[in-house]
Amino acid sequence: CDSPAPALGGDPCYGSDGQQEPCIIQPCPLQSQWSEWTSWSRCTTMCGVGTKFRARQCVRGDQSASDCEGQKLEVTSCFNRMCPVDGKWSAWGPWTQCTSSCLRQRQRLCSKRLHGGKPCIGDNIQIEKCPVAACRKLTVTTTAPKLASLRISGELNGEKVEGMYLDAEIKQDGPKQLVTATLKDILKAQANWYPYLSFLMPPLSWNTASEKEKADNGYSLTNGNFSEESRFQFATGQELVVRHKGRGMDKSGALKVDIEMVGQVPMIQPTSSVVISPYTEDYIQTGPNSLYTSSKSSLDVDGEKQPFTWNRTVVYDRSQGTMPYLVEKLSTDEIASQYNPNRQQLDFKVSSEISRKFHHNRCPQGFRLDPVHHHCSDIDECKEWKGACHQSQICENQFGSYHCQCQPGFRLSTNGVKCIDVNECEESEPCSHNCHNTKGSFYCSCPPQLTLSHNGRSCKAWGDLDVAELREDYDDSDSDEQFLEANALESVMCRPGHMWDNNMCVDVNECKNDNACVEEEVCINNLGSFHCLAIPCVNSYWDQLSRSCIKMCDEWPEGCSGNTAVAEIVKHETVKLNSSSLKPYEELVTLQPLGLHLEPLTRTVYDITSNEQDVPLRIRIENYSGILYALKYFQINGISRVTIKASSFSRDYKTELYTTHYIVLLYIE
Repeated sequence: CDSPAPALGGDPCYGSDGQQEPCIIQPCPLQSQWSEWTSWSRCTTMCGVGTKFRARQCVRGDQSASDCEGQKLEVTSCFNRMCPVDGKWSAWGPWTQCTSSCLRQRQRLCSKRLHGGKPCIGDNIQIEKCPVAACRKLTVTTTAPKLASLRISGELNGEKVEGMYLDAEIKQDGPKQLVTATLKDILKAQANWYPYLSFLMPPLSWNTASEKEKADNGYSLTNGNFSEESRFQFATGQELVVRHKGRGMDKSGALKVDIEMVGQVPMIQPTSSVVISPYTEDYIQTGPNSLYTSSKSSLDVDGEKQPFTWNRTVVYDRSQGTMPYLVEKLSTDEIASQYNPNRQQLDFKVSSEISRKFHHNRCPQGFRLDPVHHHCSDIDECKEWKGACHQSQICENQFGSYHCQCQPGFRLSTNGVKCIDVNECEESEPCSHNCHNTKGSFYCSCPPQLTLSHNGRSCKAWGDLDVAELREDYDDSDSDEQFLEANALESVMCRPGHMWDNNMCVDVNECKNDNACVEEEVCINNLGSFHCLAIPCVNSYWDQLSRSCIKMCDEWPEGCSGNTAVAEIVKHETVKLNSSSLKPYEELVTLQPLGLHLEPLTRTVYDITSNEQDVPLRIRIENYSGILYALKYFQINGISRVTIKASSFSRDYKTELYTTHYIVLLYIE
């Protein structure tokens, strides 16, 4: 305000001394920019070398901005693992010459599979009958051995045997071949087991047997090159294993056999006369180059019979083919051995013949014919026969047969069929105070003023400490004082039914012991103790292995409830709850239905069929199992019973194979 400036008391200028107005200028140009790179993609191949990529986008600026510089796609190589290489068959090799059994064979090789590749599918050997014309031209070119040389080693009744040789002579004796042998320079102190040299002779009986009905003896089949293992079991409990290794015939015409023996035999007086009763053996062709036989006989020691049994396997070069018959019978006369203490000499003789077993060429009971390889395969009766053994027994497959036996803690009933529990409490008195028999076992308990000792059988005063007893499972390097300081707290601080853990006494869950309760009972754990709740099986049987009641649908005229095809199962589960820590959606128990062979039943749906106290529970399916969980916090009185039906279906979901009723017992400790 200066035009003019106020003077002589004049007023100042009115209004603002400045003026503003907007102005427009050109905005700065917005440049284009790249976005962040995406994650790398998966490799284009599951194995071997492949590629992977990642990308980014160009975020454009204004109209005058130029494009982003650089690549919007980045590609690189990747490698997960080596690709598997499957095995591949080579071409078939040439056919072998026809054997005396009029069979020939050829082989092929499977190349080595790599990096988890699949093996070749199919057989590596083909066996077929030779053309009729070729069979007619077959001539026997083998010459049976007239001598045998045996080299013996091993350990018998704890005595080392080495450097022993036995020479035998083989000659025709009427319709049979006779083997005679003499062993000299035998020490009198060792003579009590030398009569068992008879058990070393089976290869000679088989290799030199007189051949009947076009059967092959061992030498005709193997040319004297074989491996044989024999297992003898005596009624007195001893067992002897003898291994023979045939090495063919030498230039002098002697069959060479190395013999190793290991085991125990009944003791016999040096002057005793020992005779093995006549017996027969059935040699079964169990593979292209393997045989199996078993039999029984008895030792006659000065007129006293001692029974024994044996089985043996023979393996030889498969290029030799198979026996003319699937089963050949070896008949052996009396095997006699006599020790002369004056001459320190053992005399031995045996004669044998071999013939076909059956008029029609077939496999014996317990085997089935393998038509491709022309041999007999063992039948696993335990897998194929549903009722091979009683449901209370364990089935054990054996070569050509099977055996039923009871589980530990059980014995066969008087009818010889069912297994019954052994009551250890009545038969052996294993406990110092209270003995409780369970199915297959037992457990001991003590009066209230006493506690169970470390050995689980005797009782002691609460708080007493037996250092020697406690140290059984610990290192002996520490002194008693150091051991007590480190390990004695649980014995002096915790009451019965509790254990020392993490510097405090905690409850012992006795129900983790499968023998806590007997058959058809379920275990309920309490603080410091437990009790057993009866769960009797109705129209079903108790299965100890799965601890459940099982009803076989085909064993009852009325079948199972609904349309269940195989079995109806009732299983109890106990769930101990801690009310102070129960949370919504907390998992209570996992239910996994199992089949008769304890296989998981994966195609299963679940339904809660009864709920005594209306506990807020639901089931979800996770990893083919049913998960029972709580919707919210709840309280129960005593034991609450919840029943869940699990229906397990066939692959196409058209047939309900199993119905499992889970009875879940909820209780708060």
